[in-house]
Amino acid sequence: MKKFLICVLSLSVIFLTGCGGETQAKNSPPADGSEKFAENTLPEKVNLKIGDEIFAVTLENNSAAQAFAKILPLEEEFEELNGNEKYFRLPEKLPANDFRPGEIHAGDLMLYNSSYIVIFYKDFSSNYPYTRLGKIENPAGLTKTVGKGNIKINFEK
Repeated sequence: MKKFLICVLSLSVIFLTGCGGETQAKNSPPADGSEKFAENTLPEKVNLKIGDEIFAVTLENNSAAQAFAKILPLEEEFEELNGNEKYFRLPEKLPANDFRPGEIHAGDLMLYNSSYIVIFYKDFSSNYPYTRLGKIENPAGLTKTVGKGNIKINFEK
């Protein structure tokens, strides 16, 4: 009888331990290498503020966007370039996963050369490589808001 109880208790412990391991596997990073936003850690959306105008930005689900979110809030002077974009050079590089988008759209938020945050306010074609950080949800009025020349831009969580 004593051996029977020990056997039942041992099996119960093994069974319960096995169930606990399954819970851990569900919370571990995906095996396929895909990146997911961890719950309650980093935002999937941030605000871009220019003067009194606020634009909602949906961040990409990648390591570059997560690293960008970690450095927020960020308020810097963005420089004008080519009549279609504003950029700022970060003091440190972010992880990159460059691709050549071909078409750039107003509202695209990109990382160039691992250290330049670029906001595009006009559509155009491009052969340059970028890492996508996010997209302004409603870029209507962005061109008018950014105006000509350099401009102070604030990103907030």
